[in-house]
Amino acid sequence: MWLKDLPGQTAVRFGSLFWTPKEIGRVLAQTVRPFILETTDPLPLVGRVGTTTLVSHQGSKYAVATRHQLSVNGGVNLTEEDVDAVRIGAKEGGRLINLPVNKCVFETGNPDEAFHELVFFCVDEKFPQVSRDSYYFANLSKIDSGKYLKSVAYGLPHLNEQVDYDNSHLKIHIQEIWCEYDANFKTHNRNFRKLNIINPEGKFYDGMSGGAVFSFYRHQKEFLVLLDGVIVRAGNGQIYIVDTEYLEQMFGA
Repeated sequence: MWLKDLPGQTAVRFGSLFWTPKEIGRVLAQTVRPFILETTDPLPLVGRVGTTTLVSHQGSKYAVATRHQLSVNGGVNLTEEDVDAVRIGAKEGGRLINLPVNKCVFETGNPDEAFHELVFFCVDEKFPQVSRDSYYFANLSKIDSGKYLKSVAYGLPHLNEQVDYDNSHLKIHIQEIWCEYDANFKTHNRNFRKLNIINPEGKFYDGMSGGAVFSFYRHQKEFLVLLDGVIVRAGNGQIYIVDTEYLEQMFGA
């Protein structure tokens, strides 16, 4: 869409690296990963429950998802069994592998706030697959000034996916959705924001929770893209996120 109209020699900064307009969409799409649960009680079962977003802050790496993907209600603490069941999808030579997680951080209070919905899985960085995917962890960056241009959401809807966990094969459609902030949206929930999808026809929302919204800015003489928030629900031409200001607060706690 809008990226295709930029001159090919234009550089777009994401984190500390610069990408061409052709490359940046592929890179942003890799920040969202399959969110998979593997359980053994009462029977062995593996299934994808949606999307998770890879985030980096002050040298630590996280995979951010939502409570409802885990069927954990607000005000209820996650258990060790919940965390042990989590698998974050990655690829290695065409095979499905996991980014290992070793613990989970989550809000214990404020169950009426939208941000209570988010859960943060700490990614174990000692494994080589985490290092290989380090480019795709979105930094929580800010700019003091700059011209806002466009926003785009990425997620993995439950659409025409081909799954064969026994043979480590997973083919999933990555959905890119251009959207814009709703300036008239009013809410008492902190760090909760709404975006309207620009062309909602043909979009699929089931499975988008846990996905990411990015925004493009023109800052001085460069283009840059920042993570704006994590999707907590989507549907009817609208996307709702908890913004990165809350993520920074949570990681700093």
